[in-house]
Amino acid sequence: MISSKKKNSKSSASSASSTISAIIPVFNNEATIKECILSLQKQSIPFKEIIVVDDGSKDNTVSISKKLGAKVFQIKPVGRSGARNFGAKKAKSEIIAFIESDSVYSSNWVGEVYKKFSKGARAVIDRRAVLNPETFIAKMNDAIFTARYKNYSPMNAWAFQRKLFLDLNGFDESLDHGEDVELGNRLKKRGIQIVLADQAFQFHAGEPKSLEEGMQRSFSFGKNMISYYNKYPEKFPKAKIAFFSFLPFSLLFYPLFVLMIAFAYARVFFRFLPSNIDIKYVAVYPFYVILTEFVFTLGFWKARVFGKQKQRESK
Repeated sequence: MISSKKKNSKSSASSASSTISAIIPVFNNEATIKECILSLQKQSIPFKEIIVVDDGSKDNTVSISKKLGAKVFQIKPVGRSGARNFGAKKAKSEIIAFIESDSVYSSNWVGEVYKKFSKGARAVIDRRAVLNPETFIAKMNDAIFTARYKNYSPMNAWAFQRKLFLDLNGFDESLDHGEDVELGNRLKKRGIQIVLADQAFQFHAGEPKSLEEGMQRSFSFGKNMISYYNKYPEKFPKAKIAFFSFLPFSLLFYPLFVLMIAFAYARVFFRFLPSNIDIKYVAVYPFYVILTEFVFTLGFWKARVFGKQKQRESK
């Protein structure tokens, strides 16, 4: 005889597997898509379906996805937001989860995310970590992720009630960057709370492994966030842009430059000092932030002065 507890557990697992669709927008992701899909197929509670929306790949992304049994749709290039929105319309589940093609997901991901929806959540975000951190920069960023989640206020979501997502008209396809946060803004305006599933891990391969990668990423963000700030001028980081724009000129009066660096360092250092992460990461991370935020500012000014040159990026 099966106990009622076991019956309820099986019922919950069945509901989760029949309710969540995975949607993966892709563009030239042959290097990472196999590991991503395999992690989705190894869930303790399976997805109802795994949908891959190809946005014009020129490599083997499509053939790899098809061999692994994913439902593949090849569409005219519309960008990652458009690919996500297309996938949402094709999904057959009550809950849709947008998957990063360069991430690997913990085997309990579906179960942990479904728990939040079963308790009334309408939008959920998972917990991000660095995939196989080996370099000092990667290990430091992974440690900082851990510290941030202790007092985390979600700004965006990656899993939604499908009806809600479609009612919101999905992601803003006019944005190159910040589209996830922009959708989060609209959720909050409706009074909808974004819930963190803190035991559902997404291990992201795309996190910087070196200072150079971190700076390249920040420059790209600074350059491509222009459209988001134009739509939400109240979100524009005036203080940050002003501070790092003036920083090079402060070298004309060296004591002021030192004071500004010390202020920027202390602001980050004392934020993470109370955390339990390794002190060497707490000590180095402020310098990393100073450099990457300065480069973010350079990217912003490049786009503002010279205009934004649109480049396609792997999803």
